[in-house]
Amino acid sequence: MELLKDNKINLLEKYLGGFLMRIKKEVFEKEVKYDGQIILKYTIEYPQIIEEKWIEGIKKFNAYNYQKARMLKSISEGELFKEAKETYEYNKKNGYQIMVYEVYSTFEITYNTEQMVSLYIDDYIYRGGAHGNTKGHLKHGTLE
Repeated sequence: MELLKDNKINLLEKYLGGFLMRIKKEVFEKEVKYDGQIILKYTIEYPQIIEEKWIEGIKKFNAYNYQKARMLKSISEGELFKEAKETYEYNKKNGYQIMVYEVYSTFEITYNTEQMVSLYIDDYIYRGGAHGNTKGHLKHGTLE
């Protein structure tokens, strides 16, 4: 059940396994322009647990998810932006359609007990062509 929603942060409460876990959904989101055109956009969600118990485990869990999101943001604004600029220049020079590179990372809570949280994380990157690439993975965290 979604409790609080705005463009950048959602506060989620999900009842699973007999325990109410409060998780703040944080988002890095940006449209990057070059030569007046949007050539890259990204939306990167990452969870931050809000609980009073298991402080050390939660700090580690939150730090891991924040660092993963920051790394994907850095790759988007660095390597992918450079590639998107090159593709833009090539396509513009040759009269081809301008493609917008896209990066999306979302998560879903899949398991939750008082001491363990599991997430399914879905990363999607579009670098031009017929379709993008999706990579799904699981993240488990023991909080105690």
